[in-house]
Amino acid sequence: MNLDAYLKKFTKLRTGVSHGHLKPHKPLMMLAILSLIENRKITSNRIDYSPQLLELFKRFFDIVRAEQDALNPLLPMRPALKSF
Repeated sequence: MNLDAYLKKFTKLRTGVSHGHLKPHKPLMMLAILSLIENRKITSNRIDYSPQLLELFKRFFDIVRAEQDALNPLLPMRPALKSF
């Protein structure tokens, strides 16, 4: 896939909505993951909730959060975790 294809997918990313407010959790987690991949902190096909990932997620979250947003890095992955 080229960069335009990825951009299209990111603009159609489904996020949670609460009281008309788009939740930032999923885009921020993806941004944190991509940042760690770019900086070669993630080098395998497995992504763990490492201290580095959680700290980067928190830093991004603190920048964009609304008052009603709860700091919960598991939120974007909740449906996937229910299957375990």
